[in-house]
Amino acid sequence: MGHLVEDNLKTVKEQMQWACQASGRKIEEVKLLLATKTVPIEKLQIALQAGETLFGENKVQELRYKSIQLQIKEQKLPRVDMDILSMGMSGDFKVAIEEGATIIRVGTSVFGQRYLPDSYYWNEKARQED
Repeated sequence: MGHLVEDNLKTVKEQMQWACQASGRKIEEVKLLLATKTVPIEKLQIALQAGETLFGENKVQELRYKSIQLQIKEQKLPRVDMDILSMGMSGDFKVAIEEGATIIRVGTSVFGQRYLPDSYYWNEKARQED
């Protein structure tokens, strides 16, 4: 499992580098945020050990569980900062604030329902075939 996560990180970073070069940008201008929704603790630990420090979690409950399991604050990891906590969406941003979020992601409550279903943006069938 460790090599898969590390290999995937390497591939993504290479693609980021290529995209930056192709667009005339510096790689330092782009941050990689690892989306951890439904990702097991073991994979997060591998990413942390690989030096990744920017994670995004969708569910307050998952964040609470994962941060307890990983003991992130207690580890005092270099370059890991728990001052910025982005979580919560239109349906649960109030709970996210209560749980400590410093950034909330709100779209539907401001802009209304999406005109197209999620399946338009995320082809679930294609993901299942991977």
